[in-house]
Amino acid sequence: MKRFVFLSVIFLALMALPLGSAELLFSQPSTAYNFGDELRMTITLRPSEATTDFVTVDLVCGAERVTLYQSLTTMDAGESRDIVFTPRLDSPLFASLEGECSFEAEFGDDTAESQTFVVTDLIVTELVVPTTVVVPGTSLAITGSARKANGQALNGFARVVIDGTNFSLSGPVSSGAFSFNMSLPRTLSPGEHVLRVESYEVNGKGVRINEGSAASTIIVQVVLTRAEIEFRSIDATPGSPFSFTVNAYDQADTSIARNVRYDLFAPDSKEPLLTRLAKTGESVSFDVDSSSVPGYWRIEAHIEELSTKKLFYVNERELASFALENNNTLVVTNLGNVEYRENIEIAVGNYSSVREVILDVGASKRFKLRAPDAAYDVKVHDSNRSFLASG
Repeated sequence: MKRFVFLSVIFLALMALPLGSAELLFSQPSTAYNFGDELRMTITLRPSEATTDFVTVDLVCGAERVTLYQSLTTMDAGESRDIVFTPRLDSPLFASLEGECSFEAEFGDDTAESQTFVVTDLIVTELVVPTTVVVPGTSLAITGSARKANGQALNGFARVVIDGTNFSLSGPVSSGAFSFNMSLPRTLSPGEHVLRVESYEVNGKGVRINEGSAASTIIVQVVLTRAEIEFRSIDATPGSPFSFTVNAYDQADTSIARNVRYDLFAPDSKEPLLTRLAKTGESVSFDVDSSSVPGYWRIEAHIEELSTKKLFYVNERELASFALENNNTLVVTNLGNVEYRENIEIAVGNYSSVREVILDVGASKRFKLRAPDAAYDVKVHDSNRSFLASG
């Protein structure tokens, strides 16, 4: 009786086992694929029993799934068959598939999953810049390499840009290498800039399908490009101060601080009458003597190797001074910068007279006064000023 029970258990256990083991086997995928690559894959079918059903192969990337192959297939038990499928990752069907992926297959009651791999648009890009300090307006030769994530050297394109500017330069990438001889813009602002290269591959429609980038920091030197003299007024009045400012600008036309030497020249003068040192951006003034020659004067500013000049006009000024000498002599002196030609009225006490006075610049003339014995006032005036003294 015990033997009968034992044999019955063995029989039931054997009945519970499948009649054969089926196989769905994938070939070994690459570790990474770029968009545009061919997904060449072989799946081996070896059913344990005669099967008629659809063979379905899906590409699965995260939550996204795309059916790559589906075909109604009939196979005998134990029969072996290889199915080769070669989809290319250049269809809009694959646009949302990226990251870690695998193939999943189903035939009858059997399923299988391949080893995982990566689908990406990455191009590993490296940039070589020979120097970090550059001068605007000069050339800079750069080189680099570009290799797709699948390990293949890129045959595509590269574009160089300087962040924050309109500068860009494009060229080919051949067998994974690129080189550019860049002419840096003359107006490239000083300071740090990011030099960036973008490598990319396009499909038959000219659409980017793979891309990558690399960057390097360059330091642009300050270059003094121009200097400018600014006047508050282009006219100068003898006897008053005259003010001006010298400004310096870099290649981006931004004001910069520099030391400046300025020279002051009178009309027709080859040697400066005045030489001073100052700072750019600071207001500078000097006194215009009342006898300064009228006409166009010149200021020249020198900053490093750069010089600039500007004219201003010293106006004519007719001016005389009056003084009483020894209580009986009137002294008239030309303090202006042109000939003094005036009629002056001289009043001594109750007596007055008019005299025509003609004086060259800096010249003086004396007039003896007829004065009473008692105290008296002396009044003198011309068309511009008056003078009063007691004698």
